[in-house]
Amino acid sequence: MMKSKRVFIAINVELSSDLSRVFQELKDELESDRIRWVPENNFHITLRFLGDLQPDQIEIVKLILDEVCSKKRAFVFKLYQVDFFKHRGNPSVLFFNLDRVEDFVCLSGTIQKRLNEKGISSNKKFTPHLTLARLKEIKDLSNFYHVVDKYREIPTQEIKADRVIFYESVLKPSGAEYHVLDEYQLS
Repeated sequence: MMKSKRVFIAINVELSSDLSRVFQELKDELESDRIRWVPENNFHITLRFLGDLQPDQIEIVKLILDEVCSKKRAFVFKLYQVDFFKHRGNPSVLFFNLDRVEDFVCLSGTIQKRLNEKGISSNKKFTPHLTLARLKEIKDLSNFYHVVDKYREIPTQEIKADRVIFYESVLKPSGAEYHVLDEYQLS
């Protein structure tokens, strides 16, 4: 029996030097909290998280991505502020916000629709964002809110989304490792 793989579909992001500096400053200012920071070379915007798929399902996903991406146009979006999601009232994920959300929603929705037709499901709710960190334990909430407020307005960065990447995510004690299974050009 072939082994399943934990997979997701995403758009890669490379930070400008300005945003890279903001990211480093956030890490420095929040260093006393238990936070799992995403390594900068792993930055991406998830379009669809599919979880564990069998090899035959992975081949179906590749065909779908090939078909969908060949018909979708590349688009430009901006990273523009620091924000966070809450889980049960506590901050849980720190992220950079982005504009042009409708382009992401449209691309993600098209992929989802085609996957559904083939019986492959994925995460339902889709909120495009660039995850910076998973917040395990914030010791001083007022400091956390202060730091986020201080960096809420950041230099914006324009990014061209012209490739979709199909990743395998391998969970390790040190954090997830991503392996590119395939990439697809947007037209």
